[in-house]
Amino acid sequence: MTGADVGALTPDRIAFDMGVNVPEWRARFGMRIQVAGDFERRDLDAASALEIVEVRDGYTVLDVYASWQPGFTDGLRFDAGVEYVFDKDYERVFAGVSEPGRNFKIAASWQFGR
Repeated sequence: MTGADVGALTPDRIAFDMGVNVPEWRARFGMRIQVAGDFERRDLDAASALEIVEVRDGYTVLDVYASWQPGFTDGLRFDAGVEYVFDKDYERVFAGVSEPGRNFKIAASWQFGR
């Protein structure tokens, strides 16, 4: 055993997913929030006796979404959402490796045999 870290190190995080169903519209509206604390790791490289320091700021990410199932046919569903609403630069895994910016999504699906 080398004592080296296994995999990517991420900060402490907490996530919330909150939504509301609106039965008369056959819809659901919601948001996801992920909050991560500051990350700091200090390690000593035995071969070179140099201290390795990795520091990343904490971040908060907000996503919003909606789903709608129209009443004119069974099994049809439309979804839409916006990821990273605030479009703020943040680093989840490695310092200097930014996450992608704001992302818009739409989808339609049809499930047979419902």
